[in-house]
Amino acid sequence: MLRFNSAKSRRFVRFLWNISPSRGRAVQNLLLRESDHASDSIRYLIFDHYDSVLTSRLSLADKRGVAVHGVYDSPVDDEGIFLSENFRNPGSKIFADGNEERVDADSFGKGGLLHHKTILFDGRVLLSGSYNFSVSARDQNREILFRTTDPYLLETFGKEFERVRGASIPYENERESGVSASSNKSVWFFRHPEDAIPPGSEQSLCRNDASQDEISFLESGPFFLKGILEYRFKNGEFCKPTSAFYSSSSGYTGRKTNHPVKFSAFRRSAYLRDKAGEVLIEPSVSLPQELSSGFFKPVHLFLPDFFSIVSGVVRFPENQNPTEPVRRVFSYYRGTLSEISWIRSSSSFRIFPDVSDAMIFFETDSSISAFCFHPEDRTGTEWNELIDEMISFRKSVFDSFGDGIYSKEIEFETKALEERTRTETSCFRY
Repeated sequence: MLRFNSAKSRRFVRFLWNISPSRGRAVQNLLLRESDHASDSIRYLIFDHYDSVLTSRLSLADKRGVAVHGVYDSPVDDEGIFLSENFRNPGSKIFADGNEERVDADSFGKGGLLHHKTILFDGRVLLSGSYNFSVSARDQNREILFRTTDPYLLETFGKEFERVRGASIPYENERESGVSASSNKSVWFFRHPEDAIPPGSEQSLCRNDASQDEISFLESGPFFLKGILEYRFKNGEFCKPTSAFYSSSSGYTGRKTNHPVKFSAFRRSAYLRDKAGEVLIEPSVSLPQELSSGFFKPVHLFLPDFFSIVSGVVRFPENQNPTEPVRRVFSYYRGTLSEISWIRSSSSFRIFPDVSDAMIFFETDSSISAFCFHPEDRTGTEWNELIDEMISFRKSVFDSFGDGIYSKEIEFETKALEERTRTETSCFRY
């Protein structure tokens, strides 16, 4: 996180930087999150767009009335074509850039490309850098993407968007107007009742009609726990194990071993949608409003001075308990977020998570303190991934909060993150 002294805005403005592939999932999640938060407009200039999960969220934004304008390096990518053919908002439109591509005889370079990777949300948030909308940019290439709300840069990039769009060519749909390219004819369902999955079997996602290729997206989890899993069904395929999600799927982890989708809590609270945003399966249970709303607060990591898996005693760093009274304590384990019992003493807490590894959240009125624990013989990779997304969510959503407000929490978090460089984990090991 950097601060930029903008002469135009006369204030210090935060910059959030992420570099892939080490922070590639955080970049993808940031793009999806800002798309979900947009209420008026999404405007982007892009060279390559192959991320179908992002396409599904842009479709969803258009469906709720957001004007989505995308300008592509010509010819328009398939994802842009899909959007154009499925837009419902008359204010949404896809364009091909108006540049003439050329190759100079005296150079190996190619000119005339639209090489922007820039997206503006509601004229209030700017994301830009070298990151294309693709899995290779997320997982393989060394790319950068920054987020800012600086008024000067928003104005400058906004003018650049309008300049490029003014010279661009509106994409004309080949499909007849009003006919959806994503018409999903199938009835979708889970193969087994959640309380009757045969021992040794995995839950499967199924459809009743396998006469065509279809794509669906399973979305579950609040805020930084959210995952959007893509499933690609080919002609002739009726069912897939829920762990057989496609590589472009989002969330804090893409690891299929012990992924939250393999556990019923994730699936029970999930929506299944098609690429255009139509709901195919409703959740069978809803996360309680008071539970999900309680997590819309800044979350800071800490590493306890002491924790016992036997007694449940937790001692905060330097014996400094949260300055505000703790209201609730939560445990997150394999897709399940649940409130747990706890007792506070003068110098410690006692919690009762009843699992061998978990992330524990102490909620106060204004913020949340969190730590994770696992056996010493494990690396805690999945918890490290969750921590990275948790911090990225805080920095992007609560960027109006100065670090000085939570100076002690930031200090504890920094020490926990430094521990990862030494032991490969930011969790308490026992």
